[in-house]
Order: sequence, then C-alpha cells, then structure tokens
Amino acid sequence: MRTHGFFLWSSLFLASFSETHAFASSASRANDEPGAQAGRDARLDALGLGALADAPLSAARAELLDLAFAAASAFPTNPHAKNKARAQAEVVDACVALDQHARAARFASEIDGWERGTAYADLAARLAERGAKQDAQRCLALAEVVAEKDRTVLEDEGGQVWRRDRIRARMARARLALGEERAAAALSDELPDAERGLVTTEIAARTDAADFDERMRWVDETVKLANFELVQAALATCVELFDAHYADVAKREACETKIESSWGKLPIGIRVEFVLDLGQRALAHGDRAKTLALASKAKALIDGAVWPPVLKVDVLSRLAKLRHRAGDVEAGRADANFALAYFDAEERAIVDIERADALRPLAETFHVLGDAATARKTYQRALEAGQTNPNARPRCQDFVATCCSLARIDFAVDEELLQTLQAIRASLREPW
Repeated sequence: MRTHGFFLWSSLFLASFSETHAFASSASRANDEPGAQAGRDARLDALGLGALADAPLSAARAELLDLAFAAASAFPTNPHAKNKARAQAEVVDACVALDQHARAARFASEIDGWERGTAYADLAARLAERGAKQDAQRCLALAEVVAEKDRTVLEDEGGQVWRRDRIRARMARARLALGEERAAAALSDELPDAERGLVTTEIAARTDAADFDERMRWVDETVKLANFELVQAALATCVELFDAHYADVAKREACETKIESSWGKLPIGIRVEFVLDLGQRALAHGDRAKTLALASKAKALIDGAVWPPVLKVDVLSRLAKLRHRAGDVEAGRADANFALAYFDAEERAIVDIERADALRPLAETFHVLGDAATARKTYQRALEAGQTNPNARPRCQDFVATCCSLARIDFAVDEELLQTLQAIRASLREPW
C-alpha cells in the first residue's frame, strides 16, 4: 500500500530483533496459556478468515507487536475509548506492513470503534496485493459492516458521517488493489473532497501512457478550484504520475513543474513532503543524481522556513536518510548530526509528550546510517522522554509508537533495552 506525505506528517519506523532475545512480557505469558491459540484460531474462523497466515517473523519481533497491542488494550474504555482504538489501530497498521495477516485480523477484531473498519480495509488492500483475493473480499465485507453501523448510529444522533467516509475511502483503495476500478470509482463518487484524494492518487498510480494527458488536465482543472484538500490530492496525483512515467523525462518533468507551480498556498511542511516523496520515487528508479537534486531542493525549503521543533527534527531526519541512501553519506551524516544537536538545543521548549515523537525518527535515521550505538542511545532517550508525564495515557501512546517503530526496522535490541520495555509496560496503570 502507498501512503502519501500530505496524509500523514510522521511515519512509523521499522525494526527487527535477534532471535536470541525474548520478552518475558505479560503478552507472551498470555499467549502461552492453555487454549489461547485455540481461542485465537476460533476467532478468525468465526470471521471467515481462518485461512489467514502470518509471514515468517522472528519471535522477538512478533512478541514486540503483541506487547504493543497489550499496552494499547490496557487503556480503560471509559473515558479513553478513542485513545484505545487509535493505539490498537496503530499496532494493526504495523502488523499489516509486516504481512502479519492473521495477527492483524485478530487485533482488528478487538478494536471497539470505527478504526476497526479502516483496519479491515487496509488489511484487505494488503491481501489483494499479495494475491489473496478471497480473504481480501471477506475483510472488505467486515469493513462494510463497521461503516454501515457507524452511519446508522451517527445519523440517529444527528451527527456527521466522516468516519464512515474514511472507512469507505480505504475500501475503495482495496477495490483498486483487487482490480475492481468501477466499484472503487462508485465508492469514490460518494466521498467528500477530504477523503476522495486518497482514491484519486491510487488511480493515478495505475495510469498508463494513454491516460497521462487526461490525468494532467484533471490536475489543472482541480488546482484552479483552490480547494485545500483537492489541491493536495491533485499534487499527490502528480507524484504518482511522476513515478509511473519516470522513464519519460518530459512527462516526469511536467509533473514536477506542476507541483512546484501549484503549491503556493500549501503549508511549507506539505511542500517538503512532496519533494521528499519525489526523491524517494527517483531513488526507487535508481536515479541517484535526481534524488540528490531533489534532496537539495528539500534542504533549501527547510532552511528557508520557521518550523515547530518536532517537525523540523522529523524532516531533517528524513532528509538525512534520503541523502545517505542516494550515496551522499557525508551530507546525510551532517543532516542527522545537526538534527540531533538541534533537538538537544530545543528540548526544553518541546512539550514533554512530544519529545519522543522527535527522537523516534532520529533513532531510525542513525540506524539507516549504520550507527547502531547512536541509534540505540536515541531509542533509549525516546523511551525515557515518553515516560516523564505522570499520566499513563501519553506514556502508553509513546510506548506503543516506539514498540511499533522497533518492530518495523532491522534493529538488534540488547538486554538492557528489553528490560526497559518490560518495566515500562508494567508501569502503565492508573492514573490514566
């Protein structure tokens, strides 16, 4: 599945662990209880998803996902139903990214909120991409049940149905992954501007050369509307066209030019997201020179604006990774070091519940740069920063995010860090 920068300004980061490590967590103990596996299998069977399986994953990484979900599920439903559902959905997202299909379905079934619908829809898209079309259809049916239930409840209360729209936008993306373009278009036509963009960009990713001019005309017409959500969707469409037609220099240059000439009223953070996204696409095509040119353009945008500290550390971290992967190791290291020094200088000005949000991307960046020692220290700092608030709610949210980050990247966790994770999980209790 693709994710576009403007839909999300920060991302989860990935980690894998050595098979020699194991967690003595409450989650693992629960998994070892007699009948636990049978109960999980029965739940999937009841959902019609008994054939789902998880891709091979180290025991420690799988355990970390379980630990994260156990922490997310520890939220008391009253008054933290929304926080609980969001945290659980974050773990499901990590499971989907790691092709833990059965685990993702089990976790999704335990979410008591509209996020269960988006979780099923995202899993459906992933299954469709992996060729498991029947299971994808079953997940879509489960997502539709949640969407319709949400619509009924909200209409009875006289409220808005944006949550249903969000689920159906994800369902439309899954329909595209299944090759059902008409069904996806029908779903998209019912969506408001804020949600339709996700579907539009996915359609653009599947555009062939014959449709390029038609898509670009749509972009031109949409940009003229000056609608914030639609302009973002139009420019994200250009990113997809840039990628899909990369071999055609004229077409990709037209897409890049259109993005830069149309983003004048968009926030600087979104502009940088677009440039970094273009850089990632160029790198995926093996074009290091173009990647580095786009990285330089992103650096100029970053340097020319005033940023909230957390966002500045995030974009600098991503820039460092892009430059490093494109072969400019020295510049990547300089960006990462500057981001860390900037965080140190601004740490006191950052709200305590946001400090770990800045440190996680930095930890992942040092890992990409091959500096395991600094990456480990930065992860440790993120864990410590995430536990300073006296209330368990923000501490739990940071803990789940860090566990998911560690579960996604190929990072070896030592015994001290394992013990820290275990202690934090045990400390998540009243007051919330």
